[in-house]
Amino acid sequence: MGEAPNQPYGRDEVNYATNVGAFLGWLIYSVYSLSGLDSIVLAFFWLLLFAVVGLPIAFLASWLIARPILLLMMRKPVSRAKAAFGGAGIAAIIAAISILIGRLNGYRISQDPTFNFWTGREIDGILTPFGWKMLALDSTFFIATGAAVGVLVRHIVGPGRTPN
Repeated sequence: MGEAPNQPYGRDEVNYATNVGAFLGWLIYSVYSLSGLDSIVLAFFWLLLFAVVGLPIAFLASWLIARPILLLMMRKPVSRAKAAFGGAGIAAIIAAISILIGRLNGYRISQDPTFNFWTGREIDGILTPFGWKMLALDSTFFIATGAAVGVLVRHIVGPGRTPN
């Protein structure tokens, strides 16, 4: 199946955008998560752990969720604003899936009468008001990161070819 000659982006550029987006999203969110640590050795250890666990998840989510959206978006040249909205939209979808999975797991835990666990954010799997606030803040940062990654990917991949 050949590519149309008047497409602004080829399949290789879409694949490249998918991979760059996954890596940049993982990198920004990992650095942000580790920014409060005092020990460089501890930060390096956690970064290594984030790489082993987080990179495969980032690439899987990017190829399953972001790539189909990128295929649609990149049919026409992508402006910086379109890239920001697209990145934020992709991040919002990933955040919504994560929230859904987390809350379904929390509901499952809350139904177990033998389970007794409390943190500042959860009591037996159910979010506290503080937990809801932190979930909203984390999700907002994640979506803003998605917008920034979208603009960075657009800058790296370029505006696309315009048909003659």
